[in-house]
Amino acid sequence: MNWGELYAHLIACTGLDWDTIGETFDLPRLAAMNAYWKDRPPVHLMVAAYLGIKPASQSSEDAPDLMQMLEQFPQGMM
Repeated sequence: MNWGELYAHLIACTGLDWDTIGETFDLPRLAAMNAYWKDRPPVHLMVAAYLGIKPASQSSEDAPDLMQMLEQFPQGMM
């Protein structure tokens, strides 16, 4: 997992700073936010999709499945 890219994603989506992200986000919260953003994407992601801008470094198929990661830690699931 690329933690720097994950933090940058959360900063861009929420407007929170690096330290706040580190203090307030855990994997279950991240999964919940990503589920919400799947149906209601942040504006910068919609604009990128509209303009056809795709990440150069990683395709969505290479991205880790967060729910699969969470299933490894059943005590963290709600």
